Amino acid sequence: MDDKTRAKGDPGSGTVFHKTVKRRAYEDVVDQIERAILRRELKKEERLPSERDLIVQFGVSRATIREALRVLQSRGLIEVRHGDPGGPIVRADPGASVTSVVSSLFHAERLSLADVIQFRMVVESAAAGFAASASKEAVSAIREAYHRMETTATLEEQFQCDVLFHRRIAEAGGNPLFALVVDALHQFNSIATWQSRRPLDKARSDTLAVHRLILDAIEAGDAERAAELSRYHLAKSYEPIVGPIDRKRLERIVPTWK
Repeated sequence: MDDKTRAKGDPGSGTVFHKTVKRRAYEDVVDQIERAILRRELKKEERLPSERDLIVQFGVSRATIREALRVLQSRGLIEVRHGDPGGPIVRADPGASVTSVVSSLFHAERLSLADVIQFRMVVESAAAGFAASASKEAVSAIREAYHRMETTATLEEQFQCDVLFHRRIAEAGGNPLFALVVDALHQFNSIATWQSRRPLDKARSDTLAVHRLILDAIEAGDAERAAELSRYHLAKSYEPIVGPIDRKRLERIVPTWK
């Protein structure tokens, strides 16, 4: 594709798509845009080319582009604003599709709240253990997220800072699936709702106390303690909304739950 075509089809991202040649056309469009977003060639809050320009770049119909954009939006990767003359906005939230699947299974009674909490305990404790051997830069990012929790002024801000702390630990673990799953499970409605019901002062003090211990273990390079504290923190956080039978399941991971 020459520079003239590039300039017309791309409003500034530097990413150029090629004409689709395989499978159903919309799937190829989805794959190319998704790959560009996940590789961060297209960054969060950046706009994709307009619908018309996407039709030209991919060499497909308007219906194909619209179906591809619908799929990308359902995966939490873009936001399409109807009536907006600009292109779709990159949201870069692949965890949204995981959250959707978890929520659907939960509402269909294929998953219990304890299932979700137990899975979080396994994933986040593993991530915390790996974070104990992470780079200084990664540990510094976790510390910075912790300090942001000290000055929250609203429950929403407290929740977001709490999520950021867990995300930084997941990112430090070095496995991108950790961060994806952690983000997705924090968006799970039943967990987010419970978090929002606590008084701000209690939410902040409880969070700071246990997160300080987790941070100390990570900074000390103590992977076993960081993992153990992570499991214990999640167990205690959700103890009030888990019934006696489910508690017994979770005690297998945290025997000291009292």
